[in-house]
Amino acid sequence: MPGHTLQQRLASIIASADREPAAPIRIITPDLQEFGMPDLSTPEGQGLIEEHLDGISVVIVDNLSTLCRSGVENKAEDWLPVQEWGLMLRRRGIAVMFIHHTGKGGAQRGTSRREDVLDTVIHLRRPGDYQPQEGASFSVHFEKARGLYGDDVKPFEAKLWTGPDGKHTWLMKDIEESLTEKVAALLNDGIPQGEIPELLGVAKGTVSKHKMKAEHMGLLSKKC
Repeated sequence: MPGHTLQQRLASIIASADREPAAPIRIITPDLQEFGMPDLSTPEGQGLIEEHLDGISVVIVDNLSTLCRSGVENKAEDWLPVQEWGLMLRRRGIAVMFIHHTGKGGAQRGTSRREDVLDTVIHLRRPGDYQPQEGASFSVHFEKARGLYGDDVKPFEAKLWTGPDGKHTWLMKDIEESLTEKVAALLNDGIPQGEIPELLGVAKGTVSKHKMKAEHMGLLSKKC
């Protein structure tokens, strides 16, 4: 992402939060690097990042495909240099967030060995009824959560909403609650129940369950 776009987004986040960030934020982006981005799969690339880590508590690697370029994505052994680098940072008290893309089947691209040493794996998915004009809207699923359990790992929907004043707010809702409301809205709009599973990307039984829940909550109009 271009540096000026990152600056705009960061400025928008700060304006929406009504406060300045308390910690140092350092952004390394390709268009500001004379010799391109470092390859974090190599000791040389990792060394180039080192000088920027003073006072930093979190490193975000966005994304693995562009910043870890050496080796073959599907070979577990080729992930080891990055894994060792991440573990070294962890020992120093620096958390690392790796951003990665999914493949056509919905699972992460490449070797699954990446997940072995990770404490948390979060999968962002598009809702079944997602439309491009909605912008940043997705469901959040914890696929691995070391030390987290119960309500802390329940899936939820998150949507970035822009208010009349231009400030951004994250709207979050329990997935079950959100799905019930979506089923109710479609039924109230006259959409046949048999067409709803395809629209929402869920099973027929799921729609039936949420229709009953919507009836119990009084969300359905009499015509339904």
